[in-house]
Amino acid sequence: MTRDKKQIFRIIRMIQDLSRSEYTRKELEKRYGVGKTQIHNDFLTIEKLLYPECIQSRTMSGSRAFLYSIDDKYKLNINTFLSREEEKVLLSAVHQLEQEEVYHSIKRKLKQFSTQIWTQITTDLDKENKIAFAVTKGYCISLRDYEAPSTNTIEDYEIEPIKLFDGGRRLYAYDLKSKQLLDFKLTRAGAVEITKQEIKHQHLYQDRFHDAFGWSCEIGKEIPIQFEMDRLAGRMIQENYPDVKITSIHRIDGVFIYQYKGKVANYKGVGRFVLSLPSHIRNIQPQSLRDYLLDQMGKYLV
Repeated sequence: MTRDKKQIFRIIRMIQDLSRSEYTRKELEKRYGVGKTQIHNDFLTIEKLLYPECIQSRTMSGSRAFLYSIDDKYKLNINTFLSREEEKVLLSAVHQLEQEEVYHSIKRKLKQFSTQIWTQITTDLDKENKIAFAVTKGYCISLRDYEAPSTNTIEDYEIEPIKLFDGGRRLYAYDLKSKQLLDFKLTRAGAVEITKQEIKHQHLYQDRFHDAFGWSCEIGKEIPIQFEMDRLAGRMIQENYPDVKITSIHRIDGVFIYQYKGKVANYKGVGRFVLSLPSHIRNIQPQSLRDYLLDQMGKYLV
């Protein structure tokens, strides 16, 4: 079995064991046949997979030793689909196994395990919280399986997170590969992983204006806009764009009772909203925004 495979199987077992019980480092070293340094590295790997600082410790009664386990919030119950017999086969796995039935069973269950881990990362462990943690600690992160519509590719991004915006749905960050400051939409990332590599390019960061509709621009290039909305549009804008601040206005007809006054980076985000509710929004300013909307409407008629 290759070194990488051994580590994968050991990590799977360790997550399983630490989810069920507590162990000292000595017990873990003996259980997995590795040294103190490797146990430490495995802990770091588990925290990348599950959540930073998910491995908790407490002093063992009557001893100076520490007992380690996975915090209750992040425990994974994988015992239901990995039997003891399958674990033995995993630990002694080679490319050619005589137990074909068990071998294929393990393949199916490992796939199921991977799916459960992925779901755990993307749902139970909120991406926004992990990014906020990384920003606070000054750590780099990886955006796994990020879908980039502009290039029609899916790839991993190693980045230095700077700040969240658009109600926590977008991230402004420094991309270590392209050496550029970019905006990322979190829903396009398969998962967020904290690398614990410290950020070091703060001197290259530039302040940008981030509007409430998910777009950004250089400071000083913001565009002031305004429009009035009826009750439906007012409710929709608050639900979909939580950073938007609207004001109530008195109208005799009691229909267009809300107004938005603010600045945007460009017309793309706000234009998408206005075009989705054409009869519920009026008095759109400035003229350049109206021209943009007319141009976009014309594209639908081609």
